[in-house]
Amino acid sequence: MLPTYDSLKGCITKTFVLGEPVGPDSFCAQISETNDTVTVQSGGGKSDDGLWVPYMSQKAIWGEAKSGKEKWAGSGPFSGCILDVGVNNGNLCVAHLSQESGSQAVAEWRKKPEAQLGTHRRWKVSFKKELQLKWPATHVFLTWKEGIKDLGNDLKVVVVFVQTQTMGGANGTILEVWEPLAKNVQSEYATFEQAQ
Repeated sequence: MLPTYDSLKGCITKTFVLGEPVGPDSFCAQISETNDTVTVQSGGGKSDDGLWVPYMSQKAIWGEAKSGKEKWAGSGPFSGCILDVGVNNGNLCVAHLSQESGSQAVAEWRKKPEAQLGTHRRWKVSFKKELQLKWPATHVFLTWKEGIKDLGNDLKVVVVFVQTQTMGGANGTILEVWEPLAKNVQSEYATFEQAQ
């Protein structure tokens, strides 16, 4: 499954599952769909079809799609963190920058050589606080043209909004699939704002 808007919009009401072990040492990932679920699963360190950059409290976590085999990248869960996307020599670089109180993730990321290379775009990904939903989360999926050069034209972004069952959770019912960069399209639940 390629996580595009067209493939994911049919998954509303299915359960999103961030499989185990997806963590800082297992960025290669696969995504699959069944009748009831959409699952992101670690590729066990082997190059699979995607790159997953996990959230870690108080940290800047990043990965680069440089094997040439990745067709997508994703990250989550987000509830106010920053997504930094860059291009380095035709490879997509993705960082998930934690934003909890006291986090130094943005400063940590800015010191890394990967943050200095190529072109970058940065967004704060969250949910509409006025809805007062209990334990929501967002996950972001990126697809791109081979040999990506222009983040404005070669990158597609899809946000999956999930109602989880626990604070800080990643898994739950998909309530919305949204293309934040599409013109004149608003989300009922999520926010996706340019960040510094």
